Amino acid sequence: MELTPEEEQERQETAALLAAEDFDDTRERLIMEVLEAKDDLFWWWNDRDTDQSGRIHVKMWVDGMQACCSFRTVSWFVLNRHFQLADVDGEGFVNYVQFLTRYRGTFEGTRSGTAAADELMA
Repeated sequence: MELTPEEEQERQETAALLAAEDFDDTRERLIMEVLEAKDDLFWWWNDRDTDQSGRIHVKMWVDGMQACCSFRTVSWFVLNRHFQLADVDGEGFVNYVQFLTRYRGTFEGTRSGTAAADELMA
């Protein structure tokens, strides 16, 4: 089966991230993506959470990550499996409220405005 150009690009970008020498650096980059898109992710998922349970199917979690994060061509399903960013329950659901509150940014008091993301487990 031949891949479309978009599928091939996704495959290559995902493979490059998974092959990264430093697991922690790559995971931190992904967490920074979540931090930067946090508001958009909440509203994207909240609009689709018809029963307002705070839970969405992992497919919808992936769709939201694709829609709101800058790594649009990377397979967030594969990245989540490898880097364990979100917890998927036995029924295939992610508690997106818990996911979004898990990661918080801390800012270093530098004049250059650089920020470092620290993972704080809620």
